[in-house]
Amino acid sequence: MNKKIVLFNLMLLAGFAHAEVPRLSPLPTENPTVKESVMELSGVWQFAYDVKPDAWQGEVDYAKWDQIRVPGQWGGQGYWLESDDELRAIYTRTIDIPSDWNGQRVKLQFDGFVGPAEVFINGKTVGKRIGFPRHPEERDRLWSERWGIGHTAFEWDVTEACQPGKENRMVVVMQKSPDMYDHADCGGLMRPLRLVALPAVNVSLFHVSTELDETYTDAVVDVEIELTNEGASPSGPLAISLQLTEWKKDQTVAKAVAEFKPLAAGESRTEHIKIPVKSPKKWDPEHPNLYMAHGTLALNKKAVMKVERSFGVREIEVRGTEFLVNGVAVKARGTNRHETHPILGRGIPEAMQREDAELFRAANVNFIRTSHYPPDGRFLDICDEVGLMVEVEAPFWGWHWGTKNQGVPLTDEFGDLIMRSTLEMVQRDRSHPSVVLWSLANECDWNEYFENAYHAVRKLDPARPTIFDMSFYKKKAYDNGLCEVAASHYPGQFIFDLMKNETRPVFLGEYAHLYCYDYRELGYDPGLRDLWGPGFIKYWNQVDAEEQLMGGTIWCGIDSIFFIDTAGKNVGDVEQNFGLHAIYKEKQVEEKNEPLLATGCGAWGFIDGWRREKPEYWYIKKAYAPIQLSNTTIGSDAMLEIENRNFFSNLDEFRFEWSAGDKTGTATADVAPQETGTLKLKGLRGVAEDQSVILRAISPLGFEVNRWKLAFADAPKAADKKTTEEHAVSLKDNGDGFGVTAGSLAVKVDATGSLQIEKEGDPIVTGGPHLMVLEAVATRKIITKHEPNTPASPVCSNWKSGKISAKKIGADVVITIPGSYDEADGFFTVAVKDDGTFDVAHDFKLKKDLKVLQTGVVLDLPRVMDQLSWERDAELSIYPDDHIGRPVGSSPAFYPDVKRCGVFGPLSDVDYPWSQDATDLGCNDFRSTKYNVFTASLSDADGNGLRFNSDASQHVRCWVLPKMTRMLAADYSGHGSEHHCKFGTPREMNSGTVVVGRATFEVK
Repeated sequence: MNKKIVLFNLMLLAGFAHAEVPRLSPLPTENPTVKESVMELSGVWQFAYDVKPDAWQGEVDYAKWDQIRVPGQWGGQGYWLESDDELRAIYTRTIDIPSDWNGQRVKLQFDGFVGPAEVFINGKTVGKRIGFPRHPEERDRLWSERWGIGHTAFEWDVTEACQPGKENRMVVVMQKSPDMYDHADCGGLMRPLRLVALPAVNVSLFHVSTELDETYTDAVVDVEIELTNEGASPSGPLAISLQLTEWKKDQTVAKAVAEFKPLAAGESRTEHIKIPVKSPKKWDPEHPNLYMAHGTLALNKKAVMKVERSFGVREIEVRGTEFLVNGVAVKARGTNRHETHPILGRGIPEAMQREDAELFRAANVNFIRTSHYPPDGRFLDICDEVGLMVEVEAPFWGWHWGTKNQGVPLTDEFGDLIMRSTLEMVQRDRSHPSVVLWSLANECDWNEYFENAYHAVRKLDPARPTIFDMSFYKKKAYDNGLCEVAASHYPGQFIFDLMKNETRPVFLGEYAHLYCYDYRELGYDPGLRDLWGPGFIKYWNQVDAEEQLMGGTIWCGIDSIFFIDTAGKNVGDVEQNFGLHAIYKEKQVEEKNEPLLATGCGAWGFIDGWRREKPEYWYIKKAYAPIQLSNTTIGSDAMLEIENRNFFSNLDEFRFEWSAGDKTGTATADVAPQETGTLKLKGLRGVAEDQSVILRAISPLGFEVNRWKLAFADAPKAADKKTTEEHAVSLKDNGDGFGVTAGSLAVKVDATGSLQIEKEGDPIVTGGPHLMVLEAVATRKIITKHEPNTPASPVCSNWKSGKISAKKIGADVVITIPGSYDEADGFFTVAVKDDGTFDVAHDFKLKKDLKVLQTGVVLDLPRVMDQLSWERDAELSIYPDDHIGRPVGSSPAFYPDVKRCGVFGPLSDVDYPWSQDATDLGCNDFRSTKYNVFTASLSDADGNGLRFNSDASQHVRCWVLPKMTRMLAADYSGHGSEHHCKFGTPREMNSGTVVVGRATFEVK
């Protein structure tokens, strides 16, 4: 039996506490008695902060107040409101309300703001919003002020305060937001707001739901309508005319008319009008077909109000351990999404909402979790259009009852707040076909108030399942098995055993956390972001293979970093006011240092705040791709085995295109969803067998689904090229060291063990070898020094050389350099060979316990050798041209016209890719580890330099210092300290561990 029906019936049997469903009036598309029925209030407002609550009263010269953008957060516009019970931030503006609004009911609608507030129009209070109270024993101000409960839409009736035909003054008095979410001051009018004029008898609710028959062929469209008489006298006869049309088309699908008895003054009445539709175009994430419901309210047979709402025909079910859309079990290839921008904060404009959805869709993401609050409603409109399934989350995070640092009082006041915010969420969004799951909270402790909210949600919207986003195996904090879907956060490999005890679908609400909190490590090596990719692909394939796992949402989609201009403003104690994630920066503006605070949880997105793709984006796109090739070798029949991982689409709906040089062609496949078949490449005749063929799959929705680099089975293999010449090697004792010559090479090692190599008198190696045992630094602490944040990339410290020796071994010369560091004792050897190469080996024993990211040997080169090129054994055969993990590539240390920045990226929007962002150590591309290299070279502008040769078992990382360029040849290069990631950890090396390796170089 359908589980959702069973649960609904149980809810009715059990009953539930009364909760008033908040009204949110549908916007009229037409109100015949007024010229314009909606007045948007976005724009420039006057603003004052750190003032008394009554600072707007009396004789006030508002022209002297600051100007602020609405919607927007004050933190992103340079304001820091002191946390003081007596001080406020005040918004104000004038509103010219049209005279034809006289006699109308005027509603003030907010799409969401954060922070306790009181709103006035013409001096009259029209409404108040409160946050939750501070715990009386709470000592940590940051945690106690975390949430002011916003992000939900609501409205107030402000008719009595408004004066149509006159200039009206609106004032919003806000307390400092107890919303320190992400350690950013998120207060302010961050979403749009408006005034709405409605006739006295109006449509106060207009929602649409659908139900499919047992074969998922025909549908019943249920239009829920509430009519309200807000006039002073009874109404006349009422009727609603309904018309269903295809979205953005005039074609009528169905019609209906419903008559209502007159309404008494103050009365509301709700009716469900059920309209059968034969064989509708269903909505699913691969075919986001939409319809429009148009409603016309007639009073005494005269139209008084028109409304409309888009909807999709689809049905969500939980059946056993499966999550189904239209009867088909689906897998969520998802990501979490914060509404975030480095400057705008959480006040995201509509164009950027669409950009986010399109970027996610192009990464083959089909599911969004709106962490940790309901999104801007415009984003859901876009998700409806592009086929993104959405878990909408209620605005509760980290509410733990009575614990030392996060305790909050478990009171009825709290319960009312939970109920109100949850119902506001559901009331706004329950007509969206993209919304497939309600989340009651994130990482909170379960209690009776969440249980009450669960029952209220099930009664208001029985068509969708629920989830409580707290790991289900934490029994004391979880939902007692009540919600229809079980959640888990960061379980790693444990999930594959833990889920066996669950009878529900299990959803990874947060998983595959990107590198974020290990700021120092990312400062050393952006290549950690590339290392994340292979681990993610392997883990996702495990998740995808488990039927009980309904998928998951990666943490996270977009960076949560905010740049707050604090020039001339008192921000107080940075750590106390902004938390452990605050990074103090300085930005260079016309050679003047102006303070800028970078705050937020971190650069945890696979898209940065400026909406640029980061390295992880490509790995996600490839792993989540619903079309996969079993191999990429073209045989004589030009056929490839292809897997269709789509849930609803045959591959004949997709467009396949190939290119090879200047030749192009197509390919075809006819493979049902969740099946494997063949792809036929057409028109390959004339393509040389040594050419690569690039194949692309294009979705019917217009975005690229996947891309492959193909090779012919009979392609000739490239012959190995000999790059060195043999020379006699001679050794000379210089008294204070040794000299070696080999053809045009001159090698010197002085008494300190410093290596120098010249070719025809030009310096190639100017120092080293240095031992690299790079310690993992898992820090979330404030970096208080100058920015850009460019931490050094340290080698072992305090080198003390022993007695150096040298000898001829066969045709080669080997120099031994013993010595010690603070971290290790041992020796290097430099072997100069007669084939023109030289080896640098190391053999050291650690003197302390360390968690290690990399080990290897470092050489110093002239600063002018700042052009890196490489060939490596990459995880994938094809990458974007600017991806740091591409198999073959080159990069300068710095790109022209790219300003230096910190590890969190540039302070303003830029037109170059993420790979070109540069700290003082070099750009992301240049200084990122190149894993599993065959060769890697550092060269000057003329091509002279040093090449490292390997068998793809070693790795290379380069960086620049003021007087040199350094190259690390690493024998070990592992994962960073991000403990949420679960793909690997730094290697633990105990005192006494021997660190050995050998690197082979040649001079170019």
